[in-house]
Amino acid sequence: MYARAQDSSVALLDPAETIAIPDIKQRFRVFRGLPRLIWMLFAASIIHRSGALIQPFLLVFLTNERGLSVVNAGTVASAWGLGAILSPLLGGWFADHLGRIPTIMVGMVSSAMAAVVLIFTADFQYLIMIAFATGIAAELHQPAAGALSVDTIEPDKRPRVLSLMIWSANVGTTFAVMAGGYLASVDYALLFVINAIVCLIHPALVWRGARDLPRYQRSVETRTVGYKSALRDPLLVGILFLAAVLGALVGQVFVGLPLAVDGAGLSEADYGLIASVCGVVIFFTLPLATGRTDKYPRAAVLSLSALLLGVGWGATMFAHTVVQFSLCVIVWTLGEVGLYSVFGGLVEDLAPAAARARYQGLFWLAFGSKGLTAPLLGTRLYEDGGTVLWWVCAGVGVFAAVGFLLLAPAMKRRIANA
Repeated sequence: MYARAQDSSVALLDPAETIAIPDIKQRFRVFRGLPRLIWMLFAASIIHRSGALIQPFLLVFLTNERGLSVVNAGTVASAWGLGAILSPLLGGWFADHLGRIPTIMVGMVSSAMAAVVLIFTADFQYLIMIAFATGIAAELHQPAAGALSVDTIEPDKRPRVLSLMIWSANVGTTFAVMAGGYLASVDYALLFVINAIVCLIHPALVWRGARDLPRYQRSVETRTVGYKSALRDPLLVGILFLAAVLGALVGQVFVGLPLAVDGAGLSEADYGLIASVCGVVIFFTLPLATGRTDKYPRAAVLSLSALLLGVGWGATMFAHTVVQFSLCVIVWTLGEVGLYSVFGGLVEDLAPAAARARYQGLFWLAFGSKGLTAPLLGTRLYEDGGTVLWWVCAGVGVFAAVGFLLLAPAMKRRIANA
């Protein structure tokens, strides 16, 4: 998912305000007037995320089809996550040094190849290695796509573009978990084949949209501004740390949630329906939030978002039906919207133009660590039935909320000087 820029924090609606259907239609009009390249990136993103079927059902596939224990399945999923952690660093460096389009093509083609190999792998040790390689390939394109989406447009349009990208990713993911639940009940192989196909469609669409762009030229500043200088910024480091902490909560949608749904005696299709609620909420709330949130302090939005995440996931311990699980999803999804909407603006403001992809790489390294921490911690803490896991999630939400409030003065100074 792509984070949005500074003008896209989550808004709290005035109680007296009536949200009518015309207002919602009006909000969708904020995306009009964007260039052709952005719409090709949008199409590539939504198609790719709609067919990214492996990760949401990886744990269920490994336990049901490969006969692995929950802990061993979590180890394989963590190997995927470890690869996904390293991937944004590699993708950011490649995008700034070799170009955006080549990085996207290499990442997507490699991801398609890895998906095909993974379906034919049964040995536990080989599963770990292939999952690690798949994690690297699957997210290699992300910093390049994020940088490409803001390279060629005016600064005042960037909030709309980044909002559109996260919107497309979530709409696609919603479709993936809904369709994936049905496809998994037919044949798990369909998940891997479709995943590989959309990984090949993605770079073709991006290339078509960007073919008229001038050849990428690496600037002199690219060699002098990078990861080391970014990590000397204490505000950025603090933001990245809290992003990593909260990422472990967001990642439970693919770990704790399917285990809890299965433990409640519900089906894979039920899980797909429950998880899809997240995308539906984002589909309607993200356009409403775009352009309305300048008046809200970023630290306050992030703090409230962290609390919503903690409350939503903590309440999962009391859920036993589709409706109860869905209500929990609604709560933590509102927190997720807040995080994405503000994080992107902060990273964008802090990044020099010559190192934009690498700064995005650092953010996705931190937030993407959920691919490792969520399965590693989630599967182990869930073994008692989930009570410990959900209490830990609630505590993490409170911890992060306090952390953002402590960073508030530094955020305010940085924004004022931007």
